Amino acid sequence: MNLVSLIEWAEGYNRRGLYSPIGVAFHWVMAALMVFQLGYGWYLAWLPVGGDKHLGYQTHTEIGLAIMALGSLRFFWRSQISGPKNVEEDSFQGRASRLLQNWFYVSFFALPISGWVMWSTLPGDLPLSIDVEYVKQFKIKKADKTKGAAFVGRPVKKKYGKLPEGIDYLEGLERDKLLQRMAEYKEVYAVGRCALEAKV
Repeated sequence: MNLVSLIEWAEGYNRRGLYSPIGVAFHWVMAALMVFQLGYGWYLAWLPVGGDKHLGYQTHTEIGLAIMALGSLRFFWRSQISGPKNVEEDSFQGRASRLLQNWFYVSFFALPISGWVMWSTLPGDLPLSIDVEYVKQFKIKKADKTKGAAFVGRPVKKKYGKLPEGIDYLEGLERDKLLQRMAEYKEVYAVGRCALEAKV
């Protein structure tokens, strides 16, 4: 089925005063993602600083990009086929509906972009993602971890919170050596990139 026949099929629903299944799918999938984003964002705001929070932000970002991509597809679909004429456009309901619809279209792009801007203002060691496969090559089995706890990061970040007594500090190491040493510990305290890598 090509685009022309798909549009003709959807127009058949519109002539009966109905939205096409494609329009309905766009509506509910994007509505579900928006509701999830709001709830998940509220949940992340309550998480303490650390690897879980940063990984959560990464998921939040990926879903935001998905919303923006779906919004682009929805905008394209809307440009090809209009919805059913169930309300007089010049009536109060028609104007309110058009205003609300335009606001949602703007939010599909404005919210993900605002999230990207917020990420851009964070320090450089808080990436949107890490090379997970590269980090995995340094993993070892839990049974082979011979050391207790370690703090990983810059000396200025040692005010991480309450750290166990006798904890080791890993700093000033090259990336590969640091990942090898981190893998030896049963518990790793870290912030930023190291916190993400420790979760892997």
